[in-house]
Amino acid sequence: MKRAGCDAGAFQVAKLYIFWQISEIGCNFAYENIRIRPIIVSDSAMTKSKTTFKDIKNALKWMGAILSVMLFYGFSMALYGHTLVEWWEPLGIALTAVLVIWFLLRGFWGKVWRGVNPYVALLGHMVVMTGVVLFLILGLNFWFADDTTLHTEEVTVEKRLQEKHYHTQRVGRNRYRRGNPYYKYILRVRFDNGRLKEIEVPLKRYNRTRTGGKMTLDLETGLWGYPVITTWF
Repeated sequence: MKRAGCDAGAFQVAKLYIFWQISEIGCNFAYENIRIRPIIVSDSAMTKSKTTFKDIKNALKWMGAILSVMLFYGFSMALYGHTLVEWWEPLGIALTAVLVIWFLLRGFWGKVWRGVNPYVALLGHMVVMTGVVLFLILGLNFWFADDTTLHTEEVTVEKRLQEKHYHTQRVGRNRYRRGNPYYKYILRVRFDNGRLKEIEVPLKRYNRTRTGGKMTLDLETGLWGYPVITTWF
């Protein structure tokens, strides 16, 4: 079950990455070809066209970078949902590693964040790289779990939870509003050793599960020693 789920997740990541690359190639093609046309009109028109397409290209790159960071954090949260570890432990490791990376690559980041306030550059580095390192810690632990440690554990459902969220709806340029609501369905379960874990499940599974009931979960020992839940609902 885990391998199929991982392959599907990896396939989605690959699709997003390919889409991003195709978008950048298309932007480069448009910039290199369409900008030739204004030469026939005037030099000033060509200069204006260059600036316009360069701005579009830079905007697309920033959008791609922001989307990548969001994906890293999103996948990290999904992986954490299948990892038996306190949230502060991988986060603390990630923050420590990110600070070390900052001091080791100060010259490189100085070029990337050229002209930016050093404190803003450090904050940007922390935000971006923390998501990347978290994804690596939890992802490697999950995908390289030891198959020979596969076993099942029976857990008790302590509580059934519903979390209400809202979609974000765009209503104009730089204008957004709260959209339609949606729900996340969560089961808080207790293991035999007393550990509590909240697991997000589909509505169908949520409805047929009762407080005080039992569930069976498949677990393996991850690469870094963190147990991972390999049951997919």
